[in-house]
Amino acid sequence: MRKKGLSFFLLIFFLYPFQFIHAQQKQLRGIIRDNHSDEAIPFATVNFKGTNFSKLSDSSGSFKFYLAHWPSDTLVISYAGFEDFIALLDTTQMKLEVVIKMERK
Repeated sequence: MRKKGLSFFLLIFFLYPFQFIHAQQKQLRGIIRDNHSDEAIPFATVNFKGTNFSKLSDSSGSFKFYLAHWPSDTLVISYAGFEDFIALLDTTQMKLEVVIKMERK
């Protein structure tokens, strides 16, 4: 019984700091839409300017980033047939939610 208690204590002791690491994580969520039709734009490229930090929006135009720090304060969204959209981010915030309205070329 004593060995179980010690194992549990060690598990909690080593996992406890990860709670704080996760709590300090930056979070960016967004959705990309056509400015005229308000339809979602799937699989658009979302990139932090000046970095290789990017991903594609999902099939509903949504994207999420979970970051230890903000790689840049500028987000560049691109999609074929649309003008690139540049968004300035308030990097003093821990969580950001953005709605991107893209214009057709």
